[in-house]
Amino acid sequence: MSTVTRPGAADRVRRLLGRWWVFTSRPMSLQAAWRLSGVIDAKRIPGGSPVLAAVWWWSNRVDRVVLFVLAILAPTVLTGPLLWCAASPARRCGLYLVLAGLTVLFVAAGG
Repeated sequence: MSTVTRPGAADRVRRLLGRWWVFTSRPMSLQAAWRLSGVIDAKRIPGGSPVLAAVWWWSNRVDRVVLFVLAILAPTVLTGPLLWCAASPARRCGLYLVLAGLTVLFVAAGG
């Protein structure tokens, strides 16, 4: 009988952190991220919702540009995460939710 060892939590965290640092040290090019972020794939819109399609379209015209400007102006260590977030409207929304949560947390802790 053979025993298969499953990686523990520490091994999984180590692998995730390893991927994160590779991700930030070698971000995708600006051109590749711009091309990837401008594509609206109708199959990926939940339920084929025209409202979400419109939000996605506006997101590509407005906040995608802002994130690319930030990626160009930001310190090198932030370029990878900013480009990763800019590549997809769902990632941009997740970024905004995290930033809003952190803002609420810091405001509540400070006052």
